[in-house]
Amino acid sequence: VFMLYIAYSTLRRARVKQALGPTSGSRTPYLLGLTIGLTNPFQLAWWIAVGVGMISTFGLSIVAGFFAGIIAWTLFFSTILREGLTRDHRIYPVLVYVSGGILVLFGLWFLYSAISSLA
Repeated sequence: VFMLYIAYSTLRRARVKQALGPTSGSRTPYLLGLTIGLTNPFQLAWWIAVGVGMISTFGLSIVAGFFAGIIAWTLFFSTILREGLTRDHRIYPVLVYVSGGILVLFGLWFLYSAISSLA
């Protein structure tokens, strides 16, 4: 349900941002996306699950590099996305609507999975 709310908020604000232009208030979405990326419990759980597998394969010496890689990837991806959008404004609406659609699909899938597991 939370993911569906994020999708709704994303798609609703897309129209407002199109009217104002993609760079208006561009710092807030970047920081919000970065914060969500670094604190998303599903993303953290996935990385921890992968990390446990890597630790069992390579030993404890991989832990520092593994978590440094997670942070580096999140920062890199967010920065590249922001820079790409500031250079080509035409891609912004496409990116927002595709992202919102993906959030809707995953939100519905998670909701379906949760409801079907109760039965």
